[in-house]
Amino acid sequence: MPSQEDILLDAMREGMTITPDLAHALCGTYACHSVMARIRKRGFQIACDMKRHGRSVWGEYRLIGQVELSL
Repeated sequence: MPSQEDILLDAMREGMTITPDLAHALCGTYACHSVMARIRKRGFQIACDMKRHGRSVWGEYRLIGQVELSL
């Protein structure tokens, strides 16, 4: 079974912007900020655009590149 990171990373590779609602629909989490942190640790560059509607604030995430990690 694919991990939450793999599911959201595949969606971003297909050009999708990840919102908390979409993350929940795809892999059952509203804490997409935590999943994005784990993806970043794997060497991927992810942009976060903060959105606001009334009192609600959320991030929308998109893949912008991959960094080569040296070990």
